[in-house]
Amino acid sequence: TNDQGTGVTPMAVEPVPAAAENFSAELLRLYYDRIFPAQLMCRWLGYFTQHSSDPKTQLLHRREFSFTTGDDVYIRYLSYEDASALKK
Repeated sequence: TNDQGTGVTPMAVEPVPAAAENFSAELLRLYYDRIFPAQLMCRWLGYFTQHSSDPKTQLLHRREFSFTTGDDVYIRYLSYEDASALKK
């Protein structure tokens, strides 16, 4: 054993494959089309004001969203009226 006087035997660690090797654009699209809870996220981020009769009190469209694309392009200043707009 090579415990270097610590009394602990080092474990063999298998290398983890790079994330890019496991990435699937098709599965990502499937997730956001069918599984991602857009309606729930919009309710939460809008403080549950989406059914307010006064548009001034609806808060989701006042939120700023930003995204980083696969090419490391940063997109800012996006806002959405509702869950269907967010999903597009």
